[in-house]
Amino acid sequence: MDNQLETDSLKRGKFTKSIIGLLLVAVFFVGLALFLINREQKIDYTIPGVPYNSIWNHRGEGAVLSGETAAAVLSVMDYWEPGLTKPAEIDKFFRIERSMADNSAKDSGALNIGNVKKYLTLAAEDQYVVESVVLKPNEIKRYINPESKTPLLVYLPVSAEQPLELAYYPVLVVIGVNEPEEKIIAHGFWLGNNREISFDELNKLWERVRPEKRNQYLVIQPKNLKEKIAEISSREIGAYPVRSSLMVKNEAMIKDYILGMAAHTALNYNLAYDFFSKIEKAPGFQSDLIPVLRVQVLTRIAAIKMAANDLPNALKYATQAVELNHDIDKPLDNSWPGYEHIRVNEAYRGVSSDPYRVLGNVYKAMGENEKAIEAYKKALEIDSTLQAVSQSLKELQK
Repeated sequence: MDNQLETDSLKRGKFTKSIIGLLLVAVFFVGLALFLINREQKIDYTIPGVPYNSIWNHRGEGAVLSGETAAAVLSVMDYWEPGLTKPAEIDKFFRIERSMADNSAKDSGALNIGNVKKYLTLAAEDQYVVESVVLKPNEIKRYINPESKTPLLVYLPVSAEQPLELAYYPVLVVIGVNEPEEKIIAHGFWLGNNREISFDELNKLWERVRPEKRNQYLVIQPKNLKEKIAEISSREIGAYPVRSSLMVKNEAMIKDYILGMAAHTALNYNLAYDFFSKIEKAPGFQSDLIPVLRVQVLTRIAAIKMAANDLPNALKYATQAVELNHDIDKPLDNSWPGYEHIRVNEAYRGVSSDPYRVLGNVYKAMGENEKAIEAYKKALEIDSTLQAVSQSLKELQK
């Protein structure tokens, strides 16, 4: 009997151990499954309250901004510390850096990442962690999620058809990622706020970048990240403004404008003219393109024609630019609030000095000095800081 009891006890013990073992194995696999599911869980999240600065709201203090990198960095800094960064100061820094840059630089993105790090070192001392990270589209959620709430800066080509010789990459502020629909959401200085870019388009854009520079994002985070996230979470933040119809109508022309501007800056006049003339001939040039860019397109074509010594056409386009050069600070179709100029004479807030500057150059090249003097004076009335114009005027008045 005792032996039988001992045998039954051993059987029960083995059975219990087997059950426990099976339960442990089950727990392990359930945990592994939950881990994998959680790790691969697709996220749809947009960070609320990242400020937007651009040609689409170029007014008030933001009207001082003359470049996209200054505008993007201001957006991120204003998100972490509202009101602390002064637009005039950040714009001055990046204007100086642009003036010192080599126009033939092979990679504007790498150049600007260096400038951003330099600015934060000088302006914010030791308050931020700034690093470049490589992220595939499905890895962007490491920063853009409800816990980290960290916008990213990324320098990308304008389009998948961008000529390889134009290594010019405008900056975007990435504020959201929608993995189920495979797209990111970004603010752009030129193309508007909370614009959606598909993963497929994103990958095609990266293909226009040198392999060692692909998928590179710039992360800017305060060192007291946990405390800052808690403070941000307590803010009352409204929804982002919807994208306007003009942003959509202008998109193709603005992409051509950016590339034309990049080619013009790099002194590739033939390529620049191709882009600008394409815009001028577009059906929406007169009806849809926002006035400040319409004036700039004609002005730049005039400058290109003058560089080619085609003075009659240079005069034609400069004159057209002057004729359209008014009220660029005024709203348009309730879709665009107008473009203000901070660094100009208050009486000329609605006009640009550029058409008069180029018109003066054309008249000077034609030997019509009195007309050149008149145009230069007008340019200086609008913006007295134009040193090259001031010098040309002095030479003509000797």
